[in-house]
Parts: sequence; C-alpha cells; structure tokens
Amino acid sequence: MKKIWSLWLCLLWVVGHAQNVAEGVTYCLPKTAIQVRLLVEKTVYTPGDLAAYGEKYLKLQQVVFEPTTTYRVVQAKMLPVGIADTAKQHTVLLAFCWLLMPQERNLRPPSPSFLHRKPPL
Repeated sequence: MKKIWSLWLCLLWVVGHAQNVAEGVTYCLPKTAIQVRLLVEKTVYTPGDLAAYGEKYLKLQQVVFEPTTTYRVVQAKMLPVGIADTAKQHTVLLAFCWLLMPQERNLRPPSPSFLHRKPPL
C-alpha cells in the first residue's frame, strides 16, 4: 500500500511540475478557512413487545408505541485552517548563472560590529 501511495504522489509531482514553463519555485499565499467540528449524539428508541402493557401494569405515563430517532449536538468547535489560495499563486525564478559563479558571491554574512563593542556606562 505504501508503494502505491508513494507512486501516486510521485506521479502527481511530475505532472504538476511538467506544466510549469518557467524554471523556479511556485508557491501560493495562504487563505484562512473555518473548519467546523460537531459531536452529535444519536438516540434510537425501539418499543418492545410488551410496551402496550406498561401503562396498565407498571403505571407508566406517556408510553410511546412508535420507534423514534433523535439527534442532539453535544459539542461544536470552530477551528481556523490555512489552505492554499490558488488565485494568488506566484513563481520565484531561479537565476542559474548566479549559482554557477561562486567566486563572485560573498557567502558569509557580514559580522555586526556592535557585538564586539562594550556597552557605554
């Protein structure tokens, strides 16, 4: 099952990148959606064979003779969820000539001079 799942993901990745004409990284800005989670309790009442004798012999009031199903919301939650906004999709183009010339790049960040100074008294 893992092999099928990973093959499916690889196929989706290849198809998704085959549609891109520009060389780069495509990303989407986030959009907020609301996920609603409900916990519902279902109660099913089925009267038994002797329900008709409940009033007469057991002195019960309001005996129900028909089967009923009731639902009750026990808990409700609303959660914010971030999803990709496909309307705001952007591509960052990669500059391959910049990657091929490492001698022209300064790979070390400049050291801040304020870290080496003593604070004033």
